[in-house]
Amino acid sequence: MPTTFLRFLSYLLHPIFMPTYLFGGLFFFTNAFIEYAATIRWSLWGFLFLGTCGFPVLTIFALLKSKAISSLEMTQHKERRLPFILVAIFYTAVTFLVARGVFAETLLAYLLIAITQTVCVAAIINIFYKLSMHSVGVAGALGILFALQLCDSRYDLFFPILLCVLLVGVVLSTRLALQAHSSEEVLVGATTGLSVGFGGIWWLLG
Repeated sequence: MPTTFLRFLSYLLHPIFMPTYLFGGLFFFTNAFIEYAATIRWSLWGFLFLGTCGFPVLTIFALLKSKAISSLEMTQHKERRLPFILVAIFYTAVTFLVARGVFAETLLAYLLIAITQTVCVAAIINIFYKLSMHSVGVAGALGILFALQLCDSRYDLFFPILLCVLLVGVVLSTRLALQAHSSEEVLVGATTGLSVGFGGIWWLLG
C-alpha cells in the first residue's frame, strides 16, 4: 500500500479527532442523545470540537512554529511529552466545564470524563514510554462504545462498535506499516485505550 495513502489514513484517524468522531456518531447516528434537539446537538458538537480538537491542534502548531517539536509526527519520544500533557489539560478543562454545568451527571459528562481519563493516563504513560497514541484513541473509543452497550442495550450500538473494530484494525496496521511504532508500542497503546475507556464508562454507568 502506498506510503502516501497510509499517511493520509494516519492523519484522518489521528487521536485528536477521535472525540469529534465519537460524539458525532453518537449525536447523529444513534439514539443515545435523542432527547436533545438537533440544534442543541450541533451546538454541543461544535463546542466539543473546539475544546478537544480545535484548540489542541492550534497549540501543537504553535509548538511546531516555536520549534519545540520538529514535526507534526513527533517521532522523537522527548518531543511527545509536552504536547500530550497540554492536550490532557485542554480535555480536563472542557470536562470540568461540562461536568459541573447544566450537563452534570448526564451521559455527555460521563463520556467526557471517560475520554479525559484515557487521555490523562496515556499522557502519563507517555512520559516514560513511547506508546502509540493512535492506538489509544481508536481503542479508547471502542472501549467506551462496548461499555455503553453493556450498560444499556437500548443504545443499540452494534454497527458503531463493528465500525470501530474495523478502524482499530486499520489504525494498528497503518502505524505498523509506517514503522511509526513497534508492535509492542501499538499493543500497549491499544490495551491502555481499551481498558481505561471501558473502565471509565463501566465505573460511571455500570
